[in-house]
Amino acid sequence: MAPFFVTGGTLSADARSYIARSADSELLEALQGGAFCYVLNTRQVGKSSLMIRTAHALRERGVTSVVLDITAGGFNLTPDAWYDGLLLQLAEQLARFLKRPELEETLETAFAARSQLGAAQRFFHVLEQVALPAAGERGLTVFVDEIDAVRLLPFSVDEFFVGIRALYNRRAERAELARLTFCLVGVATPNQLIANPLVSPFNIGKKITLTDFTLTDAAPLAASLPGGSTALARVLHWTGGHPYLTQRLCARLLETGGSVDEAVTSLFFTHAARESDDNLAFVATRLLRGEDDRAALLELYGKVRGGQRVADDPTSPLCDTLHLAGIVRSQPEGTLAVRNRIYAHVFDLVWVRENLPDGELRRQRAAFRRGALRTGALAGGVLAAMGGLTAWALLSARRADEAAQRADREAGSALRAQKTSEQNRTLAQKNQARAERLAQERARALAEKEQALREKEAALQAKESALKDREAALVAEKTARGRADRATVAAQTNLGRVELALALRALGNAETEAAAEHLTAALQQGRLSPEQAQLAQFCQQTITACAPRLRRKIVCRGTPSTALYSSDGSKLAVGTENGWVQVFESVTGKPLSPAYFHGAGVTALAFLSGNRLASGGNDSRIHLWGKGAPTRALVHTVQHAPILDLAPSREGTKLISSGQGGCVVWDTRTGNEISRVWDDDMGGRWTAEKSTKIPYAHVARFSNPQETELAFGAYGYVCNIARVATGQMTRAFSTAQNKAAGPDWAYQFVPTPTPGVIAVIGHYTDGTGNACLYNLETGRAVSPLMVTTNPITRCGSFSPDGKTLAVGDEAGSLLLWEPRSGRPADGPYSLFPPQHFVQQVAWLPDSDRVLAQTLGDPVVLWSKTERRIVTARFRNSRSFTLSPTQPQVAILGTSSTLSLWSIPPRNPSPVLRVHSTNNGLRDEQVAKDSYTWLGWLDSPLESSVVLDLETRRVLQSSRLSLSWSPEGRYVAIHDTSCAEVWDTKLQTRVWRTIVQASPSARVRWEKDQASFIRENGLTEKIPLTQPPK
Repeated sequence: MAPFFVTGGTLSADARSYIARSADSELLEALQGGAFCYVLNTRQVGKSSLMIRTAHALRERGVTSVVLDITAGGFNLTPDAWYDGLLLQLAEQLARFLKRPELEETLETAFAARSQLGAAQRFFHVLEQVALPAAGERGLTVFVDEIDAVRLLPFSVDEFFVGIRALYNRRAERAELARLTFCLVGVATPNQLIANPLVSPFNIGKKITLTDFTLTDAAPLAASLPGGSTALARVLHWTGGHPYLTQRLCARLLETGGSVDEAVTSLFFTHAARESDDNLAFVATRLLRGEDDRAALLELYGKVRGGQRVADDPTSPLCDTLHLAGIVRSQPEGTLAVRNRIYAHVFDLVWVRENLPDGELRRQRAAFRRGALRTGALAGGVLAAMGGLTAWALLSARRADEAAQRADREAGSALRAQKTSEQNRTLAQKNQARAERLAQERARALAEKEQALREKEAALQAKESALKDREAALVAEKTARGRADRATVAAQTNLGRVELALALRALGNAETEAAAEHLTAALQQGRLSPEQAQLAQFCQQTITACAPRLRRKIVCRGTPSTALYSSDGSKLAVGTENGWVQVFESVTGKPLSPAYFHGAGVTALAFLSGNRLASGGNDSRIHLWGKGAPTRALVHTVQHAPILDLAPSREGTKLISSGQGGCVVWDTRTGNEISRVWDDDMGGRWTAEKSTKIPYAHVARFSNPQETELAFGAYGYVCNIARVATGQMTRAFSTAQNKAAGPDWAYQFVPTPTPGVIAVIGHYTDGTGNACLYNLETGRAVSPLMVTTNPITRCGSFSPDGKTLAVGDEAGSLLLWEPRSGRPADGPYSLFPPQHFVQQVAWLPDSDRVLAQTLGDPVVLWSKTERRIVTARFRNSRSFTLSPTQPQVAILGTSSTLSLWSIPPRNPSPVLRVHSTNNGLRDEQVAKDSYTWLGWLDSPLESSVVLDLETRRVLQSSRLSLSWSPEGRYVAIHDTSCAEVWDTKLQTRVWRTIVQASPSARVRWEKDQASFIRENGLTEKIPLTQPPK
């Protein structure tokens, strides 16, 4: 049985000591999702083991996975030989895993067949055209190990990375390339592998980060350790969770027993261990023999080891080198730290100083000093011996001299005694003079000390004065800060009032979105009076009642390109640009079907019988989805052109597809073709007497109740009728030579409330747009031709009451036509900026409001009665689909999200209309609709009131008294500062006065005038017939 702990090398997929980390699930999920991934980290942290284990997991899920080793083929190679070596590894593994030995020869033959191309281009061509199809529907994942070894090749491998990026970018054109992905593994940074970020695959790939073991991660190792969890915790104390160091230390404990600290010392801290351990040697080599400036690198690491704060700069090559050496780790606050205690002990500051570029010179100087000291000590010994002999000779000579001089000393003793007496006298004089000098110095020192004390007292007094000045400055600063705070509060209060005034003025201009922003800003200030806050909240609630609401967001598997409601409005089918189709519940957004893969961008959808669905795409193919549907694709044309329209029969058993060359009728139960109305150039037939080419059939519908004929629009004919069973043309309603009869190019058939009659939207080749109503049975126009100077775009809609046809033009405008007279009913109304042509129009069931959309601008809701845009909140839209049964619209966004919005009722209650006399905050403001009046009294107390004119009921009021005239036309309002009388019919103020009144004051109404009676009994007449002020 293999040992439990593995120290060095790659762990097998079933290794018992393998520790799973978050990177395992992250890499597996990313590769299954088709993402390009890379694992770039230092050595011996589990990169290759992670790669082998992930490849094994992918194969168990049916995904073909191969591992290419860059170092397997050597380095002294030509580009052809290098790419051929990679292809050989790929072919051998594909043949083994897929059990298809012939694949080796197939891939080699394909690589050699296009010798005129470059080696990289041939490699990726074989990978895309031969290897990927052989891998099957689950796809192919290519792992490239030791990717840093490409730096040792004698040629540039930028083309290899450019080829990976090109495969990723081409997924938008070829959806099957999403099944081919790469994972690069090695010890390098992206900048070291390829310098140009414009062609680098790393800025579109996903970085997988390998972290060290935590105590929770490494818990499975405790069962195999003597000492269990306690020993494991001590192991991680030293290793910090480093995978190699942890496995090595655990293996030693299992082998020899003993304490963890003793094992750490013997394995890593001895001189022999530092030289022999692979990991420690790799770290030292990376730091001392790399390409970076050695002095700068060691200086930076010395700061980290010394405990200084060093920022982890991702743009610094030195930080990258420290990370790739594995000696540091990033901390949450964005700084660097030594990775573990073993590294901190082995690579300490002494090691840093010894390995600096001038470290060798310092060692030579120290050796010289030691040699000099030893030489000096030897010379000193010799000199000491010679000095001893010299001293003995001198001593003998001195004894002889002493014997000769003894007599002389005895003879001169009397003379010396006399001399001594004189010296004593002189010494006494000197001592007296010295005592006097010391006394003078002591007196001078005492005077200096007294002066120092006086100066110290003065300094203390100055310090106390400075402290008092500082306290006074702090008081002044605090006072100034208080004034500034009060000024800020006052400014914020005034700002809230200004925002509220701007909101009321925006409401007067019907700018509901701007008003909502100002109201939100006013409420966020938090400095409004209670009355002002009530007024702002009332207006905000009213705007909310008038605005559409987002009911649900549906996340699709790509950017939505088309959507379709079922006839009962309960289902919503969605197609995406990358070829996915799915059906959702229209209210909750819950998926009702699996996601079907069409194979190309979806352009058209249709619901069929038996809960089935048809999808048409850019590949000119139709797929039928659901139980019992044919599995093969229905081919509209061999040309790679989009399906423009799908039209099912009432029962859903037949389907018309429109596109390049004409239209085709299909049996949806069997998937067989019933008939074609086709262009001669495409090999079909065109049986009309006046043959005309049909480059495109834009739209087609079953034209009679029996569904035996179909009508389609194409170039040169406004409407063409053909038999469903045979595809034979029977009649055409107009030609390009007869402009008065109808459009030259038909873009859209618009249903009308009258059975058998359709409106055709199109334009002439001379640039004029037009529309006309036709009876499909007789082939005659039943309305005058409606012509505009601008071409009508491919959109139009009949109002449900049948009175108005709405169309959009290329100038971003909406036109309303009366079909009976052929004259414009109203407009044009500018909805979008010029040159933004309207590409979709739809009436709401109330026959008053229209939804319109153009690419790049929001979907707008326009009111015919009010002749204005009532809301434009559907932003970031590509198109929309209106529910046939619910007040709901599906908005197709520019991302992978489809939004379901509810449409508000036509007359939400209440709708504010505000009119301001000027921009002042305290000036009167009036808001009125058919039954509600809002007034802001021009009073210093900023009073306000909201009235219902029908019931004369006060909806909201603050500090106000009011009185109605008998006929209900006039209303008097007053507070304790002023009084006003308003004419509610003309929405004007007829009288105002500033008084010191009280709530007990009242108004007495008479025939043509009123009287304002104050609390003290004084009366002021109020004329009611004078012109309004």
